[in-house]
Amino acid sequence: MGVMTDVSGRSRSAVSVAADFAWVPHVPPGGDVVRVRHTACCGAFELASLGGQYFVLRPAEVPGEYEEIARGRYIVAVTAYVALLKQHHAEHQGRGQVRKHDEPLGHPI
Repeated sequence: MGVMTDVSGRSRSAVSVAADFAWVPHVPPGGDVVRVRHTACCGAFELASLGGQYFVLRPAEVPGEYEEIARGRYIVAVTAYVALLKQHHAEHQGRGQVRKHDEPLGHPI
């Protein structure tokens, strides 16, 4: 199991997943449209696609900018996304907040 970190090595939301990934700045495409496929309960992460590739986005520390992780085939991105959602939901539960059901994925994460 790997740990996700961003390019500076900070662990804003470190999560164990099947492979090592690193958060990198998301560079908005020129002309193409990023399609968001699913958004986490409070917008912490988004499963997105662009030009046949999938990836996970999160807001960067700079307002209006994003970071991405796990760019590639659907299975790669969705595996990272589900791992992030599980960790995110566990963080909510640790604060005594109710775990939400993510309808588009068809089952509780």
